[in-house]
Amino acid sequence: MAAAEVNQYRRTAYQTGTAAPKLPAVPEKELRKEKREQVLQARTAIEARVQEKRRAAKEFSALQVLAVLAAAAVLVAAAGFFIVQLSTQESSKNAIERLELEIQTVHHENVILQNLKNSSIDYEKVYTVATEEYGMTIPMKQQVVHYDQPSVEFVHKYGDIPR
Repeated sequence: MAAAEVNQYRRTAYQTGTAAPKLPAVPEKELRKEKREQVLQARTAIEARVQEKRRAAKEFSALQVLAVLAAAAVLVAAAGFFIVQLSTQESSKNAIERLELEIQTVHHENVILQNLKNSSIDYEKVYTVATEEYGMTIPMKQQVVHYDQPSVEFVHKYGDIPR
């Protein structure tokens, strides 16, 4: 009996209010047809909304396009900065190598000139001139004074010698 009451409520429509009269019963086929139409309309409306949302999701907004362009500009600027830094580093490296080669060349020239200078001094002649012309002699043991001096970079001409 409860099932019959439920069916009866499904097939009939009521008006709201306390004094509303009972509407006539609608046949079962018409209810099914109306229900199908309602379901079809609801489905069509939902599909239209889904299609609209999909279309909106596929389209880029102006803000999204602007953000992508800004990111691309930052990427290009970073790549350019990296290339400039790399070329600067490479040119600095080449300059350092040239300077190191120049230092080596100057050092070798200095060694050659020092050897030439040392080989040009005739120590026998210096000894002869010092002893015969200027009357210099080798100092005696008591004439030599040894003392410790702190490490300095220059010598005072008339500095004190400790006793």
